[in-house]
Amino acid sequence: MTYRAASHNKLVDKIRTWQRTYFLHFDWMTTATKANFSLGRRDITSQTAPSNGTSLDEIKGEDRNTSNHVAAGGHAYGPVFYGFVRLEEKEGGRSYGMDEEYVPYKDDPGYVCYSEECINAGSTISSNMDLNVNPCKDFHKFACGGYENLTTLPPGVPYLSAFDVAADALHKKLEQILDVPTSAKDPATLRKAKAFYKACQNEAAIDAAGIGPLLNLLDKDLGGFPMITKDWQEKNYDYMRAAAAAFVKGGIGTISLEPHPEASREHIITFWPASLNLPAEFYCNSESGILDAYRNLLVRVAIILRDTKGATEPTEAEIEGDARELINFEIELAKLTCALEVKYEEPPPFLVVDLKDIAKTRSNDFNWAGYIIGAFRAAGFSLDHNEPIMLKYPQYFREIEKIQLKRRTLANFISWRVVFSVLPLLTTQTRKAYSAYTSTLRLGGLPEPDRKWECTEYTARAFDIAVTSAYAKKHFPLDLKREVEHHVETIKASFFRQIKSLSWMSSDTKERTKEKLLNMDFQVAYPSWILDQEEVRQYYKDLSGDPTDFLKFVINHYSPWSWNQYASQLRNQFELKDWVVSPLEVNAFNLVDLNRAVICVGLLQPPFFWRDIDVKALDYGPIGMIVGHEITHGLSIEGRFYNAFAIFDDFWTPDTLANFRSLQSGLKEQYSRYTLPFLGWELPVNGSETAVENAADNGGSNQAFIAYENFLFRGRRDLSLSGLENFTPEQLFFITQATWKEVESRSMGRGTILAAVVLVAAIVAIESRFIQHPKERVPDQRSILLRDFLAKQGKNKENVELRQPGIKTPGATRHNVPVFHPDSKSPKHHVPVPKPKKAPAKPKHPLLKSRRKPLLTKQQEICQTPECQESANRLLGAMDLTANPCQDFFQYSCGNWVASHPIPSTASSISVFNELRDNLSNRLREILEAQRGQKASQALNNAKNLYESCIDLGTAESLGVQPLLDELNSDYTGWPMTQSTWDETVFNPVTVFTNLLTKGGTQSLATIYVLPDDFNTDQTIIYMDQGSLGLPRDFFLVPELSVILDAYKALLTGTAKVVRDATSSGVTDAQIEADVNDVIAFETTLAEILTPDEDRQNYTALYNKMTIPELQAISGNTQLDWKTIFDALFATVNVEIAADESLVVQAPEYIEKFFNTFAGGAISSRTVANYLSWRYVYGHAELTSQAMRDLFFQFDQVVAGITEPQERWLTCSNLVNNVLGFAVSGPYVSQYFPPAAKEEMLELIANLRVAFDEIIDNLTWMDASTKERAKTKLEAMREFVAYPDWILDDAAVDAFYDGLTAVPAALFQNIYSYDSWSWNDMAKTLHVPTNRDFYDSWSWNDMAKTLHVPTNRDLWITQPSIVNAFFYPSMNSITFPAGILQPPFFQSNSLQSLNYGGIGVVIGHEMTHGFDNNGRQFDELGNLINWWTPATGDAFVEKAQCFINQYTNYLVPELDSVIPEAHLDGLQTLGENLADNGGMRQAWNAYLRYKEANGAEPVLPGLQQFTPEQLFFINFGNLWCGHYTQAGLLNIVLNDEHSPGKYRVWGSCSNSEPFAEAFGCTPEDDMFNGENLCQIW
Repeated sequence: MTYRAASHNKLVDKIRTWQRTYFLHFDWMTTATKANFSLGRRDITSQTAPSNGTSLDEIKGEDRNTSNHVAAGGHAYGPVFYGFVRLEEKEGGRSYGMDEEYVPYKDDPGYVCYSEECINAGSTISSNMDLNVNPCKDFHKFACGGYENLTTLPPGVPYLSAFDVAADALHKKLEQILDVPTSAKDPATLRKAKAFYKACQNEAAIDAAGIGPLLNLLDKDLGGFPMITKDWQEKNYDYMRAAAAAFVKGGIGTISLEPHPEASREHIITFWPASLNLPAEFYCNSESGILDAYRNLLVRVAIILRDTKGATEPTEAEIEGDARELINFEIELAKLTCALEVKYEEPPPFLVVDLKDIAKTRSNDFNWAGYIIGAFRAAGFSLDHNEPIMLKYPQYFREIEKIQLKRRTLANFISWRVVFSVLPLLTTQTRKAYSAYTSTLRLGGLPEPDRKWECTEYTARAFDIAVTSAYAKKHFPLDLKREVEHHVETIKASFFRQIKSLSWMSSDTKERTKEKLLNMDFQVAYPSWILDQEEVRQYYKDLSGDPTDFLKFVINHYSPWSWNQYASQLRNQFELKDWVVSPLEVNAFNLVDLNRAVICVGLLQPPFFWRDIDVKALDYGPIGMIVGHEITHGLSIEGRFYNAFAIFDDFWTPDTLANFRSLQSGLKEQYSRYTLPFLGWELPVNGSETAVENAADNGGSNQAFIAYENFLFRGRRDLSLSGLENFTPEQLFFITQATWKEVESRSMGRGTILAAVVLVAAIVAIESRFIQHPKERVPDQRSILLRDFLAKQGKNKENVELRQPGIKTPGATRHNVPVFHPDSKSPKHHVPVPKPKKAPAKPKHPLLKSRRKPLLTKQQEICQTPECQESANRLLGAMDLTANPCQDFFQYSCGNWVASHPIPSTASSISVFNELRDNLSNRLREILEAQRGQKASQALNNAKNLYESCIDLGTAESLGVQPLLDELNSDYTGWPMTQSTWDETVFNPVTVFTNLLTKGGTQSLATIYVLPDDFNTDQTIIYMDQGSLGLPRDFFLVPELSVILDAYKALLTGTAKVVRDATSSGVTDAQIEADVNDVIAFETTLAEILTPDEDRQNYTALYNKMTIPELQAISGNTQLDWKTIFDALFATVNVEIAADESLVVQAPEYIEKFFNTFAGGAISSRTVANYLSWRYVYGHAELTSQAMRDLFFQFDQVVAGITEPQERWLTCSNLVNNVLGFAVSGPYVSQYFPPAAKEEMLELIANLRVAFDEIIDNLTWMDASTKERAKTKLEAMREFVAYPDWILDDAAVDAFYDGLTAVPAALFQNIYSYDSWSWNDMAKTLHVPTNRDFYDSWSWNDMAKTLHVPTNRDLWITQPSIVNAFFYPSMNSITFPAGILQPPFFQSNSLQSLNYGGIGVVIGHEMTHGFDNNGRQFDELGNLINWWTPATGDAFVEKAQCFINQYTNYLVPELDSVIPEAHLDGLQTLGENLADNGGMRQAWNAYLRYKEANGAEPVLPGLQQFTPEQLFFINFGNLWCGHYTQAGLLNIVLNDEHSPGKYRVWGSCSNSEPFAEAFGCTPEDDMFNGENLCQIW
């Protein structure tokens, strides 16, 4: 082969430094050449190119060894031979190769992928090619000819394809996983799988154990195996029980669970024709050689079983007689199967009947109904006579009644089916009999199966979930799964766009087809839940037995468990998480009766999927074609029988079907012209029977290419693949797509191919035991392959087909115009498309029945984006359409969500918010657990260190409570109640109080912080407020809540005992309990003198500015010196406190009461010391030993109603986010938040601001001057969206956290050294008993430094990685972190009605906070100034009272057992209720403005009956889907300023006239208050 230099004279100048050093890794390049290129001294491409073709060896100055390597077939990478292209070869003077002027696709080496993965892929693909072949004549040979030439088949193997190569690679990886010795770190299910795998290979142990379990099954459960049993009693034979037992314990039967054809998400029991031990064609064509070998096997095995029982009868002659009768019976059954009319373009015929109808039909006295009942009774199901049953191929069941059958033959048939299925699992003697049977068929051809290979296969199928979990974690992590899912969505989107351009499809069929595509589910790689070991453990929890007792485990434990596991789905719906095929299959599927496609992880490996390669041609090529192939199956001729909801519904119009068949006839004719050289013969391809697959190949290939073109047309540049630089990306796409390479043996004979078919049959029979979805299709793949062979032998004169993937497929699809392509035509068979006729009315999905009033008055456009489909699925899955939206809109919008989302055992509630927060926490977990990058910021490394120290419970346990003791003794002078000799004289309350705040991050007797001065927000000032408690105030004072206080007391007592025991102090339980009682009494007194929150709504009354001497004066005659306290607090940051320093005391009455109450020694120093030490322990004890964590869990069980502790990773992820939120927010927004979303949010905020401004203009209760001030404040309101840009700068983040470090294996010390940042949030969380955030000295230092410093109005008040939104009154700012900007709140490319009903309402909510009962007290600069006229202020108070009354009237019946007639507190929740109502109104008005400017929106797929206006409110309701444990609900009602979600929906909707108009509600309905509606903003 010769090369010619291309005209690129300045190529080397573009080579980057890293590319030069890359050559140092090439072992084929000589040292001299490496040195030259690493120094950049060689410029081969700048040499003058010879005028004639120049071989590699003739290149001037090229190192000989290096060039020899390339000439010998090696690959030249980078600039070594970049710029040389292959001289085109000519045939007959016509150029069919590359154009003479063609140069490499990218003249910049930066656009060639040189990674190790790319080099390997390029080497593999190029070595598979045969460049001597004209691609326009035989593209398959061009792309795969090298593989055929270089591949030597193993002895006896008739053919080898890419699927075989991928399966072999998968097998080796699974073997490696199973071969690793079991360790304690292995999940329990994987340990059991490994034990099974090892036991399978221990043939000596299997021999020693014998076949007792099989004989026991035959005798006790199946009623005996007559041909091995002397004096078998026919009268005692219960065939119904035997058949059910064979199904349950033997894995042999004809029952499956399928999607109901009229309600696809429901299961229906399905009955199939009988399956046999051999393909039906063997029986029907009287293939005597095979049947003789099969009969000999049956006789020999029967004799072995008889002898094992120690019997000598029946005699061999009697056994042979039974064998003949049995095989004759199997032949009769097979003939029924062979006679079935199978239409490959249509689903199998079926008939749905009731069980009672089957009970009336008995075949030879065989009770089919009893068989079904018995099988499901074993799984715990009692079926009634109305149970629907689906018969597949009902003609079979009518014909089977004509067969004359003896009970003895039936018993032999059932028993032999079970025995045959386990032959390879039995003792050496039986395996040898089986091996002799297969050896006879091999005729010296196919090799003996390897035992280890078999055991890997058995284990992977028996424990497919456990093994897939291990495989995925090692070889296919979640990010790869998401990558493939992205490819799926890309192909789906491309397919969707093409449908509307199809000229042969009627408009109605197009709409139905698009709807179906939008609703098509894709299961990719594996179900995500298998990565959660607890989920996997739950999956196998009922699988008992010892897998080391191999055969007993299979028969007595695995098989019944497998059936029970499968049958238990009968009453469940088909869910996307439920896989009906093993993820380890090297295949992909379209389950048309579920409208679901499956891409198994077994297939996702080369040459179908190339990981870690950023060459998009390799993504869109092979795997893109597979995705398109499966989509085409779902939408093409076979898929047309099922609509978007997988309900049996032939929805194609007649003209569409006629046009399709016309187009398809050309495809059939094309493929029928192909012949297949196979085993020395030329087999014609059956274009009719392969039509379905051929259409899928063509559609898949073209749709993948269209998607790839769309990628390129968007201005993107694809990389070229190393070693294949001379091919354009488009050419590379088709080359990599031609992965169906196959090698056939030229020397194998007839017996070998028959043996191959029989072995496949045997494997399928065995695999049926380990497959939980025994779905049969008639005929099967084996039958087709057999018919090909028999036809060549003259036994069948019809055309034959070969579906084995590979032969001719790539070449055929390369030059076809596909069915699913715009304006596709078959040049010979095109028929003009007639005018569409009116299509029959399409049936409604059961869940989509209209309610109340017509929801659409005319046909509207349907939004077809994937995001719209996602939104539709989310809303439809949440809604309860049986509810009346005007009576209970929460139930209507959230009923199904609540029913399908049980509260986790680790939580007190579950809600949409909780789900989003857990999802965010999981993403942070992935960031924190990811491998550390060399350039990662120090702050991120600290976050990872903190996470690792939190996860490392072993180290925490080894340290025990010692770190806590050290701090108690050094900073708090010990914990008196745990010490036998506490010295009161060393106790200094000032030191302990300040240490608790500055080092322990805990507010206690008084709350002190630094914030902008409310009367001058440009400056900061010290704020001092009343103290905080360990529990919300009511829990100390309300007798009905004593159970909570008792739990708190038990926690205090328990932690004290743990500390005492750790120090062996000798303090008695009685002494501890006495001290505990004193502490509880002291804290109860504190609760009594606290002012309740509902009486602290007037911020002006809370603003009491005074000097330190004035504070000292109201504290009475006390030895406590406030100047000393403040000096100590601010000394840590070197901030000097003046003698007359001003501060704001928000609760002077508390200060006075405190010192009056405890004056004159009313409280002992010991009790104060115990209390302050307890508050430190309360916040930090969980960081120590398991004993401490157990105590807190017991406390949370009472307070929150949880039953299991939170998963540790979630605790640690949340902790890191609280402490180092900005450090992890940078990676979070980089990976998960699209920058364009920021701009969309700013536009939404601007629209909401205009809408709010118009609302203010139209208020009748507000006078003009107040309106102007309100509009000024609204205009001045600052917005903070998504994230501050500086978090994407590592240096800026490191500077922000300068001086802070965290180290692994030191959790307690890390928390001691860190701060939670948000003191406002801290104050709130102290009102929630289960949320005990940890704070530290750095937190106080950071806040203290702001004293005397001008206010920073650009400061973010929270980390972006949080699901929440905020209004900050002192800054007059609203904040919407990136964490909340996700569905259902916000989503690009979806309907704006959903965004306005989601994040729009949240924006309005936060804006309204600036004008609610609290926010209205602050002006546009955040200063505490009354800018309201008295009349307007009075009007506001009057209107606010309406809301107080409305929400107070909402009863909470779930709390009746705790607090009878419990109701919401309308005053406590007033601010949030005003914000909810105002936010909805502003968002609605903003949406109307959007519609006016942009026109009407489309509707959602599957929810076409809902207008966009209704979807606005439905999405609003969806925001608040959730429910609580009783304890969790009690906490919310008593202590939270937010109403529970249900009441937020009720309250806002019932006050909304637009809501009532959208759903047709009247004042008589619960969801519309009519004239009594409450409204302010």
